[in-house]
Amino acid sequence: MQLAGVRLLYRALRWAVATAASPFGDVRAVREKTAPWDKRTPYSEAEVTALLAGADSRMRGLLLLCAHGGLRISEALTLQWTDVQLAGQELRVVQGKGGKQRRVVFGQTLGRALGELPGERRGHVVGGSYPAAVERLRRLCGRTEVPYRGYHALRHYAGTRLLAEGATLDDVARHLGHATIETTRIYAKWSDAGLRRRVSGW
Repeated sequence: MQLAGVRLLYRALRWAVATAASPFGDVRAVREKTAPWDKRTPYSEAEVTALLAGADSRMRGLLLLCAHGGLRISEALTLQWTDVQLAGQELRVVQGKGGKQRRVVFGQTLGRALGELPGERRGHVVGGSYPAAVERLRRLCGRTEVPYRGYHALRHYAGTRLLAEGATLDDVARHLGHATIETTRIYAKWSDAGLRRRVSGW
């Protein structure tokens, strides 16, 4: 990323005739040694359970929107009540990544948590700013002694749990709103429970 930026800078300088130098033209980028799945470590089942147990109703709703609904934190914070159907157990993400919309089905646990949120069901379901949400999760992780991995690790939890329970890559991609199956394949690294069951009797 940095190498590409520096090359772009020198290309612009040469275009502006500010220099003729091209000092990084033959430099090769260092190959990334960390596998994609190692950058996406999800929270474990026990950690999610501990976070939910220590959260108030609003934070519980936010956690479950990410951990069960598979929403990105930006999607969860901007979710409106008009896009939630509690009886039908589904919601609509209006402004997903790249401006895409998608329908998300959810289970009883998330439905119950949303139904228990105080206040009138209008405007934002949870709302609030991203920095405030991050600070709340940091404090919750501290109280529950769960390592802080950010909200995206809750989304990874949703993907890996679905795969571990036998969902297809297509189902997981649709639930998480992935543009390509290749992105979803990364979650398979963390969902080897099914594989363990299959080979345990060999």
